[in-house]
Amino acid sequence: MSRWQLFIILLLFVSLPLEAQTVKTVSGTYVYVIPEYQSLAEAKRTALDRAKIQVLAETFGTVMDMSAATSIAGESISTRALSESQVRGEWIETVGNPIITGLLSGGNFAFKVDIKGKVREITSASIQFDAKVLCDRPDMSCEKTEFKSGQALYLYFHSSVDGWVAVYLFDGNNDVSCLLPYQSQSEGVFAVKGGKEYFFFSEEKAYGISSDLVDDYQMICSGEQELNRIYVICSPNRFTKALDKTSDKQLPRQLSYTDFRSWMSRLKMADRLLGVKTIDISISK
Repeated sequence: MSRWQLFIILLLFVSLPLEAQTVKTVSGTYVYVIPEYQSLAEAKRTALDRAKIQVLAETFGTVMDMSAATSIAGESISTRALSESQVRGEWIETVGNPIITGLLSGGNFAFKVDIKGKVREITSASIQFDAKVLCDRPDMSCEKTEFKSGQALYLYFHSSVDGWVAVYLFDGNNDVSCLLPYQSQSEGVFAVKGGKEYFFFSEEKAYGISSDLVDDYQMICSGEQELNRIYVICSPNRFTKALDKTSDKQLPRQLSYTDFRSWMSRLKMADRLLGVKTIDISISK
């Protein structure tokens, strides 16, 4: 072995622990006052999202000054609402199950969330892209997140650079469906061109792919209302979609939410340029 080869091996060995140290395990508490217009299911999801963001803000700070802080003081409950773009950290993985407790104080209903997770400071900008949910027609004028059962789902997508995309739908219970790449595609992800606008799930506006390969989707509601979450995942680095399986050729490939979370965690750990956008949608009768 040459002296240079030995030097490179030692350099890699030393650098690995340093990279691992950038991931921290932290915990925190957040209180979310439930607005009158919001259902309990929607409020619980919002509370969990904001709890993660607050933990990131407390650990790494924000990109701007935020005045109010979440606190419980006597009978008063105040909340701070930050967005993911305002914090300097990234939520990698939730550890264990968050504890959600209902509160009543001063006539206000609230959820208290105790949460623990693995986080990382943002040191470089992830890929920039835009994604919008479209209802019933592949047209920008149809951007909407409230669906009636039977209405078609489309997704607008636009990236700043060439990259690869995958799209998943979480049903709010335990199943995650792979919407993109399409079922007939053998590739693990969908390749996109920077600067090009895409309308996914539309045969009419298929680009760079045969319309015969396009899957179309209708949002179906079995109860009075269902809450779903769409994950749009994009990176300039090629990645491989999660391991899923098909039980019915009429339905998208699926995996459990637990397996999806584990896959997402590994992706984020491996690729700092990976971008993830979540879009919450509701389907009602």
